[in-house]
Amino acid sequence: MKYEVLVADDHAIIRDGLRKILADTDDLEVVGEAANGNQALEMVRERDWNLVILDLSMPGRSGVELIKLIKAERPKLPILIFSMHPEEQYAVRAIRAGASGYLSKEAISLAFDGDTSMLIPTLTGAVTSPEPYIFGTVTIHLLRTQALGNAYKTQIETNTTMGSVTVYPDTQVLSAFQLNNCVLMSINEATFDGNQAGLVVRLRGVYSVNASLFSAS
Repeated sequence: MKYEVLVADDHAIIRDGLRKILADTDDLEVVGEAANGNQALEMVRERDWNLVILDLSMPGRSGVELIKLIKAERPKLPILIFSMHPEEQYAVRAIRAGASGYLSKEAISLAFDGDTSMLIPTLTGAVTSPEPYIFGTVTIHLLRTQALGNAYKTQIETNTTMGSVTVYPDTQVLSAFQLNNCVLMSINEATFDGNQAGLVVRLRGVYSVNASLFSAS
């Protein structure tokens, strides 16, 4: 039996990304999507959901007000906030309003190894250009109770090789990106807001910076 999840986020790429991620779990399935707060509230009223993954900033009703409205309709319904706002600013307010957990979309970071530019010799001299490929490390913060966290724990216990992995940060600074030949490096315990148990997952792989410059003509 899979738990039915409602994803409420005004970014289609986030809804699609969460659907794909949860599709790989054994116990969670996204069976409904809402693009704004009013639609999310209507869908909560229409069906008995097992979990709502909720963005704080959406058109219509949103934020702490929307959390309270949902809890008024479904007092026992767990709500996981997935928001671009930093945890230290909004997590405590969201949890006090009735949310079960808080995960910041900014909790995904990408770091490259070494210098991302190099000199490339050409027939007319040398030009400065990005390397075609470079190793990168992705750090992802997850709630320990999330199914995705459990999936990573199972993965590292069996096979750390993950192939190609697409990450959906949904931030203004970092858009969706892909790592190839990806390896699951580590999973460590962490905390959210001092008391929310979490996991820090680190993936390492090859990031394609500008391979088109190096393609044979």
